[in-house]
Amino acid sequence: MWKKIQFKSWEIVFKTDEVIPTPYHHCHHDFYGFVLYDDGIPLMVDSGGASYDSKFDKYNKAQLPNYHNSILINGLSYRPYSTKFYPNDYWTPIFVNETISEGDSIKIKLSSTGFNRIIPDINLTRTIELSECMICIDDTCGTSSDITISNFFHFDQNLSVKDKKSHLNIVSKTNEYVLEYPNDNYKNSINEDKLYQFYSEEYGSYEKKQYINNINFINMQKKITHRLIKKK
Repeated sequence: MWKKIQFKSWEIVFKTDEVIPTPYHHCHHDFYGFVLYDDGIPLMVDSGGASYDSKFDKYNKAQLPNYHNSILINGLSYRPYSTKFYPNDYWTPIFVNETISEGDSIKIKLSSTGFNRIIPDINLTRTIELSECMICIDDTCGTSSDITISNFFHFDQNLSVKDKKSHLNIVSKTNEYVLEYPNDNYKNSINEDKLYQFYSEEYGSYEKKQYINNINFINMQKKITHRLIKKK
């Protein structure tokens, strides 16, 4: 279900599939997402679980794609939020993952049929390419119609993150980075929803982190690319 790849100074952890035995589960909607480290320092993180207490304001929210480095299509997840209300053949996607080594880089390809319940020919694929000084994240689809894709990226609370309107400047204790995102965004926001900023490493407690949400139009002629570049 989970896989870790180390390449040069990078370490990435991602979900390869989801084996869900019953609709009454607490599995997070984090396929297409990942956690990223550089030189052992966390850069892009998972929000965590926070709490199972319904009195807690973040109860049952952290499982959504918005709280992971994942994707929404037309505002929807690759799985319905309440799967127990749907037949299994509707909410159970087929997951495909592939890792390709090309010498000076490694490519991770993640695809599923989850969004096909929304748009039958979408066949959304995320390709994450790791090279020595860059992580390139390409999202592509097979539909000819313009649809909206929402990308979420969450950053460790110990990083300095500043929005420069066409990119983010990110500074850790040891390195500096630039996250380039599409400059023709339908919408771009950083830390707009304070709920998405929470970060929990243990049950019942949380800290604050930063995140960015890009909303773009995507179709079969237009891929959405984000690049995390490490400054030398």
